[in-house]
Amino acid sequence: GFVWKSKIEATYARLVDRQHQLVESEKKYREAYDGLQREMEDRRKVQQALAESEGLYRMITDNVSDILWTTDLNYRFNYISPSIIKVRGFTVKEALSQRLEEMLTPESLQAVVQEMATEDERLKRHPEDWDVKITIELEQYRKDGSTVWTENEINYLFDQNRRPIGIIGVTREISKRKRIETALRESEEKFRSIAENSKEVIWMMDMNLRFTYINPYIEHNMGYTPEEYLQLPLDKLMTPASLSMCMHLLSEELENERRGDQDPNRFRMIEVDHIHKDGKTVHAELNMTFMRDASGRAVGILGLTRDISEGKRLEAERQDMEEHLQRAEKMEALGQLAGGVAHDLNNVLGVSTLYSELLQEKIPEESPLRKYVDNILSSTQKGAAIIEDLLTLARRGVTVSDLMNLNGIVSNFLKNPVFEKIQAYHPHVTFRT
Repeated sequence: GFVWKSKIEATYARLVDRQHQLVESEKKYREAYDGLQREMEDRRKVQQALAESEGLYRMITDNVSDILWTTDLNYRFNYISPSIIKVRGFTVKEALSQRLEEMLTPESLQAVVQEMATEDERLKRHPEDWDVKITIELEQYRKDGSTVWTENEINYLFDQNRRPIGIIGVTREISKRKRIETALRESEEKFRSIAENSKEVIWMMDMNLRFTYINPYIEHNMGYTPEEYLQLPLDKLMTPASLSMCMHLLSEELENERRGDQDPNRFRMIEVDHIHKDGKTVHAELNMTFMRDASGRAVGILGLTRDISEGKRLEAERQDMEEHLQRAEKMEALGQLAGGVAHDLNNVLGVSTLYSELLQEKIPEESPLRKYVDNILSSTQKGAAIIEDLLTLARRGVTVSDLMNLNGIVSNFLKNPVFEKIQAYHPHVTFRT
């Protein structure tokens, strides 16, 4: 009985131990099952988040106006967003099957190939600079045969070891911008053509009064080349008085800008004196207006300088001619007056001359009265000569040229009563002949 009891106890102990092992195994299995459930739940959440992320990414790429795309390192497309049809007219399937030479004009193809080759070389020399972005403008073909300009931002795709495995890019249509740029460039070329060939000086300066452009005609006007003129300060280009006037005018205009109550397209004109390269003064007329940015703020000054030296000279000549004309008119009026006076004096002197000659005939030469008669006749003859001069002034007489004996004139004057009166007034003066 003791043996059976021992066997039963040993068997019971083994059963208890086995049961304990089973409980422990069940516990481990349950823990493993719970862990597996949690892992499966986590994986499900990750897959759901990934799906949602992919869905969100797909929604973004399918609806964005820019074209998102990827290629392998041989430039074969493996993804293109649906916006390709809006930009180029091709479906995604059609675009994925195209080669680069079918997508790009020859010039753009050459440009992008050269750019990518340059980037490949750079990456080989500097592999640490793996995140550099390339931006390039390319002209692409549309399905209808026309072309469209695009701006392309290109990056390499790298694996975890930073080795390039593909290319990712964003393509944006810029046709409108290119048209604006082309129109602006044509406008600038037209302005430059006009400015370069203008016979007047066209210039621009910033708000710090530094020249930023001046056309070649400056050399004709001022002797300086445009390059020389752009380097010179204003006090070397105009006289101090003219510079002072210009600064005063600028102060007025800046005050008008501050108040904002003036026409923004107004012009101001001022006459100044420039200093030529050879030092001479050049009279000039300046016409100026502000250049403005998109907000209307003054950012510079546009001006036109016209040489008015010739005009000034002609104006001075005109004024001189007017003065001469006024003097001539005065002389003509004076001549007319002198003519009238001479006519009246002629009548008076005619009588005096006639009676003087009659007295000469009646009074013998040895008479003491004869010299007075001779003086009277001589004086009337001199008066007649003066009247002749007045008539010449009045354009009513004829100028007579004759040889004169100055000695005789002086001798006659010494016999004149006027000389006797001068001697009486100046008794201390001696006259020698």
